[in-house]
Amino acid sequence: MLVSRSTASNWYRKVCRHTKAARDQVAMFFRFGVAVLIVVAISLYGTSLESEILSLKRQIIRQSYRIDVAQEQLVQLRLEVHAASSPVHLLPKLERGELMAIRPSYDDDSRKRTERPKRTVADLSRQEKTPIRR
Repeated sequence: MLVSRSTASNWYRKVCRHTKAARDQVAMFFRFGVAVLIVVAISLYGTSLESEILSLKRQIIRQSYRIDVAQEQLVQLRLEVHAASSPVHLLPKLERGELMAIRPSYDDDSRKRTERPKRTVADLSRQEKTPIRR
């Protein structure tokens, strides 16, 4: 069976057109799938960022609560120290002999600070300066 050249070229054009349309549909589906995956990935990343932010906020709230508790304890201890060291409380204890009012046994010479030689600006300029290496 002989097919004319024009019929063969028409058939070829129809097949090529059909496969090109199929390729375009596959490419369009692929692009759509990639777009959906990108949207899902971005939303998951946003969700993870939001949960991280919430956990950091929780940590900040806990730390501020701990700071408040520590400040209240500090105020309470300062009040106790102030009340315990007032003369009204100390004098009766001294009179009863509950507190020791003796000087420590060390001598004052051992407690003196050693004096450093005083430096002047002229001494600083006389010192050798190490060169800066780069």
